[in-house]
Amino acid sequence: MMTAWFGAQVVFGYGGIRHKAAYRKGMAMKVTIKDRATGTVLATASDPAQVFAFEGNWYFAPEAVNQAVLKVTADTYTCSYKGTCNWVNFDDGTHLTPQVAWVYPAPKAGYERIAGRYGFYAGTRTTTVEERE
Repeated sequence: MMTAWFGAQVVFGYGGIRHKAAYRKGMAMKVTIKDRATGTVLATASDPAQVFAFEGNWYFAPEAVNQAVLKVTADTYTCSYKGTCNWVNFDDGTHLTPQVAWVYPAPKAGYERIAGRYGFYAGTRTTTVEERE
């Protein structure tokens, strides 16, 4: 089962929403996102303060991501309800994977929780792989 802290009171899992107590019973998981081409770890965390699921994606605190290989770009995307984000590329000096993540530096009202966090698509994608323990 996949679980991640969401908001102040609930945990999401494939089986639906579980209460905060479920997290305390050891149901939380470590989430790791890797670059698909190289296997380099882009982000990893199990602490609910460091990673949470939101709208089907993972949002990691900056200290939980590999900032040595993740480069925030000037390229942007504008979401009508969250605001404007910057795309993040993977670049280890020998391999470049564009748009592996995104960051909303100043999201619109109601989305403050994702401000400054690195967003990654959940699951295995063209550019990234999600692992759970």
